[in-house]
Amino acid sequence: MNRRNQLARLGLSAAAVVAMMAVVTAAGSSLDAQASEAVPRHGAVEIVMHDSRFRPDFEIVTVGSTVIWVNQDEGDGSTHDVYAEDGWFSSPPIPPGGQWSFAFDVEGFWTYYCSYHENMIAQIMVVPADEPAAGS
Repeated sequence: MNRRNQLARLGLSAAAVVAMMAVVTAAGSSLDAQASEAVPRHGAVEIVMHDSRFRPDFEIVTVGSTVIWVNQDEGDGSTHDVYAEDGWFSSPPIPPGGQWSFAFDVEGFWTYYCSYHENMIAQIMVVPADEPAAGS
């Protein structure tokens, strides 16, 4: 499957993702420990790259937050990077043990990926800072 098909498969609208998360939360289901809470986080927010996956693979942050991608694939020595599909942000290669950060100063919804690993795809939603935030 090519990258465009993979990204299209993940191409839910921001509203659809939030609605789905609300349904899951309302139903009393527990989310995976690596998954984000439905409440946006603020400040420094870490996303781990491990086993050729972004964890969590969906994150909600507030405007003004800085997301820090940390490469914890030290065992196999995998280098990763972070590229927004629309080109809004991109990192240099991030070696094992390394990290890269990006400050989100506008609202939006981005799908991003690692150019080294075709199945390493995730999404981030940035919401207004006046909404309730966790982790601040």
